[in-house]
Amino acid sequence: YNKRHVAFKFTYLGWDFNGFADQETSSKTIEAAVFDAFVKTKLIESRDTSKYQRCGRTDKGVSAFTQVISLEVRTNLLEGPGVRVPEDNASRGKEMPFSKMLNGCLPPEIRVIAWCPVDEDFSARFSCQSRTYKYFFPRAQLNLDVMRAAAAKLIGLHDFRNFCKMDVRNGVIEYMRRISEIHIEPFNSEYAAEDDGYSMCVMTVHGKSFLWHQVRCIAAILLIIGEGKETPELIDDLLNVEKHPQRPQYMMASEIPLVLFGAEFEGTEWVYDAAEDLESTVHHFQQMWASHAVKLVSGLLWILLHYSVFSLLQIRRAQQLRAMLGSLQDLEPDSPASRLRAQNNFIVRGNRSRKMYKPIMQRDVGSKWTYP
Repeated sequence: YNKRHVAFKFTYLGWDFNGFADQETSSKTIEAAVFDAFVKTKLIESRDTSKYQRCGRTDKGVSAFTQVISLEVRTNLLEGPGVRVPEDNASRGKEMPFSKMLNGCLPPEIRVIAWCPVDEDFSARFSCQSRTYKYFFPRAQLNLDVMRAAAAKLIGLHDFRNFCKMDVRNGVIEYMRRISEIHIEPFNSEYAAEDDGYSMCVMTVHGKSFLWHQVRCIAAILLIIGEGKETPELIDDLLNVEKHPQRPQYMMASEIPLVLFGAEFEGTEWVYDAAEDLESTVHHFQQMWASHAVKLVSGLLWILLHYSVFSLLQIRRAQQLRAMLGSLQDLEPDSPASRLRAQNNFIVRGNRSRKMYKPIMQRDVGSKWTYP
């Protein structure tokens, strides 16, 4: 059959998957589900013969709003970008609706958004011009101005070996990376006051390529600085690999708030099969959002029913999640700032209170990383 080199843009919620890349020990990966859909729709014969490339890997629990892969798939066309035709093959009319075909076979957390015909030398990995990650976190009592001052020190070309996990198995021995932009801002600030501890914030990091766990390590360090446990000068110390060639031990931030938000390519013109297909995808994720929102409210009501001293009448009058959580906090004797502190504890595990906190540069270090 005729073949065509195509890039596919898709989105997924990775919370319940064991990462993006296929694994020998687990079939619950994004990549396994994607290839299962390609094989079921007869768009490819196998992964091995598809000339497959991926824009990047995401860890267990990490989501992507824009992930891109490229591979050779079956096509109805005889000519066009990326088309390869065996002898005596005939055209079957217009191109197949790739997105609709694949979405019919994918699990609900994964959806193809668009596709783009590309030249044979296109690679989803090496042709990518830049990548954007977003990391979401509660406002709590964090000092965003101090976090921004620390983040500014990360912009530019640096050796980030103290901000990542070693990936020697995949041949990564070069730790120089360039961060072109990094921003820390309130998320949906029009709906919450600046000092609202329950509002959400987002860190946006933009660069060409990233090291394994680099964004999660950056998020962990900036959150610790925002809590006042470290100063922005910690960034200078960690970037000084000649003085500090061994990474001090610290926990990286949780994978759940991390999203691969964007991947930019030069000259790509994305094809959306039909307006109703994109509309169907939007409706699909709206229903998923409603399901998660209802579960959240139900869970908070359960906590309030079992652990607060408020009457059932007061519970029925609660109209906002903030009010529910606030009523729980009224049971605590601590100061208002202390009440907000636990909101980011799940993001940086092992992040102890200020009294028990040990400065990062005073901690034990790992093995010395040799220069490439």
